[in-house]
Amino acid sequence: MPISGLVVTIQRPIECGAEVMRRVQADARFTCGEPCGDRLPLVLEAEDDAAARQAHDWLHSLPGVAHVDVAFVGFLDE
Repeated sequence: MPISGLVVTIQRPIECGAEVMRRVQADARFTCGEPCGDRLPLVLEAEDDAAARQAHDWLHSLPGVAHVDVAFVGFLDE
């Protein structure tokens, strides 16, 4: 199971961040950290590599998301 640390950069205006955060929090794959300016740290738990890539692409497609950085990838053996 891949576990990824991600940092989402929110586009200006920063008000877009509230909607992005609402949508991400509604998705059980993600755990949100505390926003810092235009950045939102996340943890993603996915079933496999393909699911992790799909979640990354979904994040990047959200209105208000400028960029998604991958800060960490680890693998958990079940």
